[in-house]
Amino acid sequence: INGFRMWTAAWIFLYGAFHIILTKNPKYFLFCLAACSFHYSFITANALLLVWYFIGNHKWAYLAFALISFTIAELNLSFVQPFAESLGPAFSTKANAYTSEEYVEQVSNLKSNDAWFMVLSPKLIKCLLLINILRFFYISCKNFKIPKPELNLLNFTLLFLGYSNLMSVIPSGGRFVLV
Repeated sequence: INGFRMWTAAWIFLYGAFHIILTKNPKYFLFCLAACSFHYSFITANALLLVWYFIGNHKWAYLAFALISFTIAELNLSFVQPFAESLGPAFSTKANAYTSEEYVEQVSNLKSNDAWFMVLSPKLIKCLLLINILRFFYISCKNFKIPKPELNLLNFTLLFLGYSNLMSVIPSGGRFVLV
């Protein structure tokens, strides 16, 4: 996540997604797609944005998905590998590069030398995200009138949180939690 390509792609994607979420203006999909030219992994984030755009707001379903994804994120990587192989040759080559045993071992060896706060940080980020989103969700369920753009943002954030938790199973997939 510390590279130029990932952060540039993240900012481009967020700029486009923010306008799509708040205004439902489809011309900003071009910005989101431009993020893929900087970092390939944003093709999945764009697919997620399209799903939200066409399905719409279903906050209870998105909340359930986000909560379930916290449990699935703790599963073993072997859960993901059969899915990666079924994606077809174009995607499976890239996905298998991130799910291969050699890569997983290399990343785990690098992480074994991390200080305690580096190990604890991703878990705390997820917990703080969940607490803040649940607080916002609680407010939306009360009789308070939340403007439609903010409700759109809540729903997409829940969907993206679930997606980023599922991606964190892959060694380099945790980068979407920071986005």
